[in-house]
Amino acid sequence: MIKYIQAVFPKFLLAVVLATVTIISHSSDTVRVLRDNAIEVKGEKLVLYGIAVPKATAKCLEGEAQWPCGATATLRLYDLLKVSPLSCEKLEDSSEAPLARCRNSQFDIAIQLVLEGWALAVGENEDLVDGERQAKLAKVGIWRDDYSPPLEWRQYPQSKINPILDLLCSSCAVRKQ
Repeated sequence: MIKYIQAVFPKFLLAVVLATVTIISHSSDTVRVLRDNAIEVKGEKLVLYGIAVPKATAKCLEGEAQWPCGATATLRLYDLLKVSPLSCEKLEDSSEAPLARCRNSQFDIAIQLVLEGWALAVGENEDLVDGERQAKLAKVGIWRDDYSPPLEWRQYPQSKINPILDLLCSSCAVRKQ
C-alpha cells in the first residue's frame, strides 16, 4: 500500500499544480483549468457543455486499489487544452458561467474527454452519450473498473460503511471515508 501511495502521490500533486498553471496556446490565448469542467479563456470563465469531469480529488477503485482518477482526468483536460489554439462557442449563460462548446484544431474537447473515459455525458447530446457508451465498452479512463457515477452513490445514506448498500455500489464505501 505504501508503494502504491508513493507511486501515485507525485502524479496527484502534479495534477493539482497543473490545474492552477496558466496555459499559453499557439495563438497566445490564455487558457486555464479552473475546476472539473470549468475553464478560463482570455479571462472569461466558461463551463464545458454536456459533460461532468470528476473532481481533481476524486478516487476510483481498480480491483482493491484506489487511484486518483480525478487528478488524471484533470491532467488530460489540461493536455487537450494546450494542443493548439482553442475556439469556444457560447451556448447559454448560467448563473455560474456561460456554457460553451470548445474545440482545438483537431477535435471537440468535451467529446474527446468522454471518448477517452475522462468525463461523463450529462444530458442527451447524442455524440456525448454515444462516446460514453463506447468508453464504457472499451473500459477506458474512469470506466476501467466498476465505476459508479456520483449521481448513483450520492443517493445512499451517509454512513461510512453500509455493507448492504455497498454491495450495490462497490466504490461507495471508499468514497465516503
